[in-house]
Amino acid sequence: MATKAQDTFTEGSDTDLIDHTPDTGTGYTTDLGGFEEDMLVEAATDQLAAHSLIVVGGGAREDTDIGDDDMDVSFTLASFGVNTRGSIVSGRIPSGTFDGDNAYTVVFDADSGNEFYGLQKRVAGTNTDLGNASVIPLANDVVKLEIRAGTKKIFIGGVEKFSSTDDSLTGNNFAGYVVVVRNEAIVDLDDFLSESVAAGGDDTDPYWIASGEQQPRFDPPEIIGY
Repeated sequence: MATKAQDTFTEGSDTDLIDHTPDTGTGYTTDLGGFEEDMLVEAATDQLAAHSLIVVGGGAREDTDIGDDDMDVSFTLASFGVNTRGSIVSGRIPSGTFDGDNAYTVVFDADSGNEFYGLQKRVAGTNTDLGNASVIPLANDVVKLEIRAGTKKIFIGGVEKFSSTDDSLTGNNFAGYVVVVRNEAIVDLDDFLSESVAAGGDDTDPYWIASGEQQPRFDPPEIIGY
């Protein structure tokens, strides 16, 4: 695996996402139906805040070409409001004009008694639910979307929770965040990461440990005299 974009959403003052530069990567293209001011990098929390969205739909693409449509994309779901249904992380977003109309997206529902994480595809503006897992969303969940040819998997805290064999979207090499929320929804995200599979490595790489936290890689020490 090789990091293509990474963002801890650090700013000295509140900044529109479209004006924010990630730690590693190119930048963002947003489409929020005129509500870009509701998608802010907040200085007080160093998180991406999507609050009180009036529209249902929109999102942001990180404009680094991952180089392949096989990818890992992750976010930390830092916090969310009561009964929020929203989207977190998206992959296989196309290049060109960003309209949020084509992507695989992890969705979640925190509505009491109906909690789940699930996978949705959006093709030419039409959403199709691919299924879900009955997992209660919690603050600071690390959510990873693993996209491979013929297999899409959701990991929560490093543990696989759902998979789908859908392969409707191919050839799209970008990742980001596609918003699909109810009115008055509150979602705060942190620690965006997109990784290329084609750049090397495999799915057994210890970069992801059981807790889902991302840890630095260390080469073993050189043994002198052998």
